[in-house]
Order: sequence, then C-alpha cells, then structure tokens
Amino acid sequence: MYKQELDATDIFELFWKGTDRLAITFLLILVIIFCIVLKNRKEEVKYLVEMINSRIVYEFLKVFKKRVEFVANPSVKRDESYNCETRENLKKLSSLFNNKCRLEPIECSNKLPKEGDVFIVQPLKDEYFYGKVLKADINYLDRMSPNYGKSIIVIFNHKYDGTVDDKYDFNYEELIVGPSFVDNSFWGQNLFKVVANEELTEKERNLEYGFFEYFFLKKGGYLLDYRGEYLLDKPKLISSNHVRKNEDIARMIWREFLINPELLDNKYVFTKKVFKKKKQYK
Repeated sequence: MYKQELDATDIFELFWKGTDRLAITFLLILVIIFCIVLKNRKEEVKYLVEMINSRIVYEFLKVFKKRVEFVANPSVKRDESYNCETRENLKKLSSLFNNKCRLEPIECSNKLPKEGDVFIVQPLKDEYFYGKVLKADINYLDRMSPNYGKSIIVIFNHKYDGTVDDKYDFNYEELIVGPSFVDNSFWGQNLFKVVANEELTEKERNLEYGFFEYFFLKKGGYLLDYRGEYLLDKPKLISSNHVRKNEDIARMIWREFLINPELLDNKYVFTKKVFKKKKQYK
C-alpha cells in the first residue's frame, strides 16, 4: 500500500521536517530570484522546463508527488543499544579501509544469478554462510535507475558445512545481511558460489522488506520498495537503497560478527581492525 497525494500544506510540512531549514530558506530565495530573472524571458523558461524534465530533477520532484515516510537511519538507532566495547569496535570497523574488509573468493562457479538460487559466501577464511537470491535481473525498473538489472539477495546466520542439502529451511529472523541490491560481479568474481536452486516459497515471495533512502543532508529519509515506490507501512526488514559492493557486504557481515561473536563460535578476536583466530583454534 502506498501513500496518497498530499495537499500543499502537507508537502511543505514533510519537506520542512526532513530537510535542513537553512537549506530550505536558501532554496526558496533562489526560487524567488529565478522567478524575477526569468520573468518575460521565454527562452530561459523553456530551458528551465527542459531541466525539470531531466532525470535528476524528476527524482527530486517525486518526493513531493508522493507521501513520504521520514524515518531515522535504522542502523544508527541499533548501534546505540550496544555496550561500549562493541560500539568502539563498530567505529573501528566503519573506519577500516575498503581493501582491508573484503569477501574471500571461492572456487569458480561460472553461473549468473537466478531467482531462488542458494549460494555460499566466505567472509573470513574457511568460514562459509548461506545466502539466497530473492530477485534476479530486475529489468522492470526505469533503465536510468541504478538498481536496474541488479539482484536482491539475503545472507543467513546459517553456516555451510560442506554438504549440500536436499531442502533448505532458512530462518528469515536470523539474517546477517538483509535484502540488498548486488550486481553480477559477485558471481563473476567468485564471491558467491551457487550450490542449489529452490523455488521461492509463498512466504518468501510475500516477505516484507524495504530500502532506506537518505533525504537532504541526511536529516532522515524515507522508505521504498524494490520497485522504487514509496512505502506507507514500515516493513520488517530494512536495508539501504544502493547497490552493494564487495566491501559493503563484507562490512555488514563483520558487523554481525562483532555484535554476536557466537556466529564464529567465539574462535576469533577483533584486534587492530582485523579478525584473528584465537591461539587454541589455529
């Protein structure tokens, strides 16, 4: 269900709430100046109309055509609930260079993603976790959308032990990576290895998830579904609305390792911004 059209008062109220007020004031002044300058100037007005029809301005205007759900960044609220040591380690992880936080490659699979694919990922050496493709090759979006042609995946708190099961029963309450947009490079660079394909269940097809998009100056944001439509109700699962790279997925999994060391059976310690195996497990 999506939000309905708003009147001008509601639009301004949401705009004011989600945006830095100084920026709004500055924008309004610019609009007034443009109105004065462009008065009785047909060529300039024509050029301005062409700008409004451009992709960038169109995306900007979409915010005012739909009712917007402004929310705080969910990951920030979550971080505030952890103890001091965990919060400190999370800060260290966020400042880690991208080349220090990456997925380990697996043997070549030479497969492109398909809906229902079950795959494995290796965030640390010899530590494998299951993932699944919820949507593949999303081609019904606007071609200008950065998510066009991408896939949506999740990764579970479910370790791969080297054996392939006949049927997988994954728990969507225990995700270490929520629904995320990724491109085919994860399969092309041998970061995801497909081990099976299972048709999505009715529950998986109706899974409630959305994507968080920052608003101006990161003063909050709004929620979208995978088609880019604004959401009315807050879904159970929320992820960021941008295409994830190798280091993004690795960092998301490492975050969960810091929050819950039991995911690695308490075999690792996070020191000097890297995970190291404890001596008794080497």
